[in-house]
Amino acid sequence: LFSAEMNEPPLVRIAANCVRRLIYQYRDDFVAGLIVAGWDKKLGGQVYSCPLGGLLSRQ
Repeated sequence: LFSAEMNEPPLVRIAANCVRRLIYQYRDDFVAGLIVAGWDKKLGGQVYSCPLGGLLSRQ
């Protein structure tokens, strides 16, 4: 959806923030946090940790 609206891939941080919101919203259904990693033109390679509590931290 983001790519269609902006004509470019989303930044890794935006994708990680979407994952963070989903994890927090459905925290009772998840049993583990997630790791989001990727590369974008703005910041290059990035890795984000998304634990169940909803905190997003860059590793």
